[in-house]
Amino acid sequence: MKINKKILAIIPARGGSKRLPGKNIKLFAGKSLLAYAILQAKESRYIDEVVVSTESKKIADISLKYKAQVIARPKKLATDNASVADAMLHAVSFLNKKKYFPDIVVLLQPTSPLREREDINKAIEAFIKNENKCDLVISVCESKLKEEKYPPNGAIYVMRTENINKIRSISSSKILPYFMPLEKSIDIDYEIDFKRAEQLLLKKHEIS
Repeated sequence: MKINKKILAIIPARGGSKRLPGKNIKLFAGKSLLAYAILQAKESRYIDEVVVSTESKKIADISLKYKAQVIARPKKLATDNASVADAMLHAVSFLNKKKYFPDIVVLLQPTSPLREREDINKAIEAFIKNENKCDLVISVCESKLKEEKYPPNGAIYVMRTENINKIRSISSSKILPYFMPLEKSIDIDYEIDFKRAEQLLLKKHEIS
């Protein structure tokens, strides 16, 4: 699919984490969670710019090692009360001042390491194909039970930049879900999530 648009990936990665300290730079099957997110974004056939928004020097150093641009996030936007949308708005504003104006923003959180580049590509394609009908594509967790709802899994958000600037949040009444299987939908908050996700990844590598 040919897409003639500027597509920006923003990876929000603050230094503080109360439930799992240092989780964004914690080694996960040999690489940090942050590294997985950067590499997945860079391997996408559609994303042309990858930035990491952080207030942490350690995270900034790792980001630069994997050749992502670092945007220094003000500490007030890196507290427990600050929203990811605020960090995104700050990043987009910073890039606009440098004369980079993305048409589409893809949010990739480091806490979803089992997401794959093809998931990112397919979510972007779904957004482009349905751009007149939706403002936002959100990855959700597939379920085998028909009566179950499909909760967001935190892995991928695709949206128009102008929509972020207008409503100043990651929300819309026109949302299109991108379905991901349970085994790729772990969002790491606690040590138990980390261990389960790592076991799944290592098992997959053994099989392949």
